[in-house]
Amino acid sequence: MGDSSNASGRAGMLDGAAIGLSVACLVHCLAFPLIIASLPLVAMAGAPDDHLVHALLLGAAVPLGLFALGRGQARAGPVPLIVGLVGFTMMAIAVFVHHDTPLEAQLTVAGVILVAAAHIANWRARHRFAATAGNRR
Repeated sequence: MGDSSNASGRAGMLDGAAIGLSVACLVHCLAFPLIIASLPLVAMAGAPDDHLVHALLLGAAVPLGLFALGRGQARAGPVPLIVGLVGFTMMAIAVFVHHDTPLEAQLTVAGVILVAAAHIANWRARHRFAATAGNRR
C-alpha cells in the first residue's frame, strides 16, 4: 500500500506543478503585455527578450507536462495525453512560427488552456481511481 500511495502522491505533485506552470503561463500571457504597456521604461531598460522567455517556458513545460500526462495514462486513458500534445503543439507553433504576430498570443492561450484541461482530467482520474481502490478494501 505504501508504494502505490507514494506513487500517487508523486503523480499528484507532478500534475499540480504542471497545472501551476500552466496558470503561470496564462497569467504571463495575459498580464505581461499590460505591464509592459503601462511601464514603457521597463521595456526600454532591458526587459528580457520575449521570444527567449517563451522558448524557455515551453522548454520547461513540455517535459514536465508530458511526463505527468504519460504517467496518468494508465488511469485516465489516452485522451488527456492527446489533448496535452495538441496544446503543446499549439504553444510551440506560437513560439517558433508565429512569434511577433497576432496569432502568437491566441495560439499560446488556447494551448495553455488545453494543457491545463488535460492535467485537470489526469488529476480527476487519479482521484477517482484512488477513491475506487479505497472502496474495494
